[in-house]
Amino acid sequence: MKKQKQILVLGVGGGGQNILNQLQEQVNNNVRLITINSDEQLLKSSKTDIILFPQEKRIFKKFIKNDRLNNFKHLCNGIFCKKPSYGCAGDKDTGESLAKKHVSLLKNEIKQSNRIFIISTFGGGFGTGAVPVIVDYAKQLNTKLTAIVTMPFRFEGKRRNLQANEGMEKLKELKDNLIVINNDDAIGYIENKISANEAFYYIGNYIISKMFDICNNEDICI
Repeated sequence: MKKQKQILVLGVGGGGQNILNQLQEQVNNNVRLITINSDEQLLKSSKTDIILFPQEKRIFKKFIKNDRLNNFKHLCNGIFCKKPSYGCAGDKDTGESLAKKHVSLLKNEIKQSNRIFIISTFGGGFGTGAVPVIVDYAKQLNTKLTAIVTMPFRFEGKRRNLQANEGMEKLKELKDNLIVINNDDAIGYIENKISANEAFYYIGNYIISKMFDICNNEDICI
């Protein structure tokens, strides 16, 4: 009989969110799915629980010596003090900085779980920058984890591939607990041409199958 364990699956960034949306109907109640991102507009389309790593921006930053105008500034800041957080604009350094600032938001979720999967598609800003920070934090809490990440398709461009490689370098210490999926290799044997959306959906299912394989090998019921 398979063991019941409290499993946490973190989908980091937009690609991680899409994969968790695919996964959420395939797991039992013992699995907690949480999407993490800095783009609160994107998080609105998440089908799972969410955690926002926000970029907080204040308006009317300069103080005005005129008292009436200064009071108006404070009033506006009180009403509109936070602009929506629209993500990292593809900058992994911003993703890393936000993760370092907000990673403690995950503390209770990690401590309540004895098995963690971290899923992300590398190449963009938030996932590539944040995943290594989240991995290091989870390791400090002595939780067993596996990271499953993808390398971009060639059609996604050189910049995304360069960022993905830089992010992957920071995960090398995971060794056997890191699964790297090269998107082009994963769908290379498909003969018929497929659209970009179909390709990403296929990769999502491929990642999900890898996670189920690990759980089966560990005799974990999900």
